[in-house]
Amino acid sequence: MTNCKLCKVLMMLLSALHLSFILLLYTQRDRPERVINSAFLIERASHNEGADQLGLDFLASGTHSLERLIVKAKSVHQNLGTPLTERELEKYAFLIYDSMEAPTRTFHSMEHLHELFQGCDDPIQCAAISFHDIIYYHVDGGLSDTQQEYLHDVIAENDGRIGITEEKLDTYIEMVMDIFGYKYGQVLNPFNGMNEFLSTCIYVRFSMSTVPEDRRGITVISTWAKVAACIEATIPFRKADEKGRVPMEALFDRLEKVSKNYQLGWEEGEIVETVQRAADLGNRDLKNFSSNNLAEFLCNTWKLIPESNVALRSRAYYLNDLAIAMQKMTIFLETLDPETLYQSFRDAETEMINKSKTAQAKIIIHAGLTYMRCKLVAISMLSAVAMLTGGDAPISLFVGDLPPRHPERKMPPSRHLEDFFDYKHKPSPEIEVDQVVLMLLIDGRETKSMFDIKYSPIAAFLYSHIGNTGLKDSLKYSVNPMNHDNSILLLQSLPLEPVMEILTACSNLVVTRRARIADIVKNLTEKV
Repeated sequence: MTNCKLCKVLMMLLSALHLSFILLLYTQRDRPERVINSAFLIERASHNEGADQLGLDFLASGTHSLERLIVKAKSVHQNLGTPLTERELEKYAFLIYDSMEAPTRTFHSMEHLHELFQGCDDPIQCAAISFHDIIYYHVDGGLSDTQQEYLHDVIAENDGRIGITEEKLDTYIEMVMDIFGYKYGQVLNPFNGMNEFLSTCIYVRFSMSTVPEDRRGITVISTWAKVAACIEATIPFRKADEKGRVPMEALFDRLEKVSKNYQLGWEEGEIVETVQRAADLGNRDLKNFSSNNLAEFLCNTWKLIPESNVALRSRAYYLNDLAIAMQKMTIFLETLDPETLYQSFRDAETEMINKSKTAQAKIIIHAGLTYMRCKLVAISMLSAVAMLTGGDAPISLFVGDLPPRHPERKMPPSRHLEDFFDYKHKPSPEIEVDQVVLMLLIDGRETKSMFDIKYSPIAAFLYSHIGNTGLKDSLKYSVNPMNHDNSILLLQSLPLEPVMEILTACSNLVVTRRARIADIVKNLTEKV
């Protein structure tokens, strides 16, 4: 018995020694490299002005959004002659990241910034890119606490309207007001400059916090003004003003006064260059509208939809919510003037490029509008069926499960409406359709969204039966929120055959409304 106990003790000691030896080898394995790195860091620290700069040279291209933003900010501000400490770089990055990655943002996000950064080597433009979309007041539901810290004294709310305070502000915010052409007490238009103006104010306020007053010479203030001009030029879709000036002509006139009033000392050539730089950024911000790829254009369009439709990002998606969203985007494309998209200023080459872009924009917007109208009629038809059979309902009741909000949560396989009819119907020769649009409805956009599937079976099926002429007729009754009369008129405006197939499919999927769907079928066939 004693020998057995002794053997067990010896075995335990040997196992412990073996484990210790393995751990020793493991911990010693990388020690020389670590010692070298530590020495390198100590040497780096001794040559830096402060510990805040330590380690940033290790960042090359950056591996995630915040890191890339920090790398870009460091490079930009060094080139502008206003280098940031590491803590200031973090503050810079957090300010932008917190704004652009808000849950309300689906298009105006970090991805949008990084796309604009690509190919941009102008530090003034890069600074403007970083800040130009920080504020989306109504999309985000107001200001974040951090944004409020920068803007609390700039704006005032009166009867639900946001305006510039009537209280005296600092010189640099007044300069921004002059660049935008704004006055004390002015109500800000959320669709025409409010977000860009407030974003610029945050840029200037942040810059003021990093540059001591005794270092704010003409060069620094000129840089702030040029960045402000770039952000001003990203206000989209503007026509000529009451004096007949296009936006860049008006900006030039305001910058002339700014240079004089704030003693910036700009010659005419420098002002022209500032406006041209601003116009270039504004044009690149709207490059999606001159895409030659309809799928790509619609992909970005779909990212915009939830930003202006709270219902599509706050709860279960209902038919009426999506129908209203489709209707709003359709109206936007119908009223959009492609001639207002791209700007130039005293630059013949850019003017020629813009003419080409505008021509392409007209093509892509027209095709996108046809696609949107198909989607609107399709969702309006489902909304009409819902209205006549018991009222609005979650989209999933009629079409099957949408892409999950949380993909990691596994759900049982879902039946879908298109399982019950052949949506890849080939139009008859007399039906005029846009083949590119039809194929995109069938094959799908480039990316999915949480509120809609990539492909559009009902829209494709209806469009292949009614074509462009029938689409125009049915749009008259695709008015949302859907009511009883328009529900009946819309269903009657569509050919009976595809309507019957879709209703039959609905009957298979929407078991709780099967009897009332049968009543619709009966009423429609009796009128034939």
